[in-house]
Amino acid sequence: MILVSVKKIPKAIQERAQWVNWKYVQRDGEPKPTKVPINAKTGGNASSTNRQTWSTLQTALNRLEEGGDVDGIGYVFADDHIGVDLDNAIDDGGNLKPWAADIVREFCSYTELSPSRKGVHIITAGALPEDWKGVNKPYEDGKIEIYSRRRFFTMTGDSINGDYSSLHDCSAIAKELYKRIGGLKPNGNGNGRHHHYQSSDLHETDLRLEAALRDPIFSRLWYGDTSGNKNDDSAADLALCNRIVFYFGADEDVVDRLFRQSKLYREKWERGDYRKWTIDKAIEGTTERYTEPRKTSKKGGATGRAKSRNEPRPDEEQSDETGLDTPDKSAFANLSNAVRIIEKDPNFCRVWFDEFLQRILTMILRANGARLMMSI
Repeated sequence: MILVSVKKIPKAIQERAQWVNWKYVQRDGEPKPTKVPINAKTGGNASSTNRQTWSTLQTALNRLEEGGDVDGIGYVFADDHIGVDLDNAIDDGGNLKPWAADIVREFCSYTELSPSRKGVHIITAGALPEDWKGVNKPYEDGKIEIYSRRRFFTMTGDSINGDYSSLHDCSAIAKELYKRIGGLKPNGNGNGRHHHYQSSDLHETDLRLEAALRDPIFSRLWYGDTSGNKNDDSAADLALCNRIVFYFGADEDVVDRLFRQSKLYREKWERGDYRKWTIDKAIEGTTERYTEPRKTSKKGGATGRAKSRNEPRPDEEQSDETGLDTPDKSAFANLSNAVRIIEKDPNFCRVWFDEFLQRILTMILRANGARLMMSI
C-alpha cells in the first residue's frame, strides 16, 4: 500500500470527484505489474472515460485505509488539469536529474514523487487542445507523458517542497513541451486518429501500405479481425506489429503511428509499458524485411529489386499498357488495381461497404471487358 500525504495535494484537485483507487496486477507476458484503476465505491474496475466509476477523494481514501484490495489512489484527468509524467527522473542519490530539474523549474507548478520514487508527476491547471490526444515519448534517459483527459495519475502527495507545492496554470508551457518532444502527428494534431489514404496524395508510405494490405494476414489484423489469433487481443497486437516491422522497418515511431491507424488500436495501447514491450518484441522477433516485387517489362526484361522470400503473395506482377498490375494480361485482384479502376475506368460497377467495420468488403469491377470480383 502506498501511503498518501493528503494535506500536500492542492485543494483544487482534492475537491473534484475525479478519484479512483488502483492496484498492481501482473499480467502474463508483460515485464512488470500494471497499475489498474479501481472503482472506490464498488471495488470493481474503474475507467478513465466513465465518470460513474469515479468518486470523491475521501471515498478513495476510505477504501485504501481498509487495506487488502487496493494499493493507492489516483486522480483522473478530465480537461480541467494537465498531467506531466517524468519517468526515470530521479538519480540514485534521490535528486532530480538535470533534464528533469529543468522541466520542473520550467513549469513551477505542483510536483510530487511517483509511487516508485523514481519519477515525478507535475500537475497544472488548464487543458490541451481537444484534438491533442496525449503523448508518450522517450526523453534523455527517461520518458515524458502529457495528458489532460482519458488518463489517471497515481497520487502520493509526496510533493517537492517550496515553489513546486502550489498549482498554477502552465498550459502554455505544457503545449510547448508537447510539441518539443514530438507529440504532434504529421496532420498537425496529437490525436493519432486514422489518416485516410487518398489516391491524390499517395507517397512512399501509402504505396507500401497498399502492398501490405494485399497480405491477407496484415489486412485481417489491420481491420481488427483477431480470429486468426484465437481472439487474443494482445497476441493480435503483437502479430500486427510484426507485420508492420516487416513492411515498414524497425522504427518505433513508425510502428506506433501505423498501429494507431489500425482497427486494433484501443485504450490499452496508451499504456507506455505495454506499447513499448509489444513494439520491442516485434522488432526483436522480425528479422526479414519486405522489398519491392520485381516487375517484367514489355520486352521481358526484369526490373526492380528482388522480392523478399517472406512476401505473402508469391505472384510476380507484370505491367501492360492498361496500367493494371496483371500476371497474365487478365485483371488481377489487388488494391492497386482497384484504385486505378475506380479513378479511370468508366465501367466501374459496384462496391459493398461495411458500416460496422468501416471498410470496403467486396467490389465488382469490369476491366477490359472482363468482370472481376474483389474482396478486400
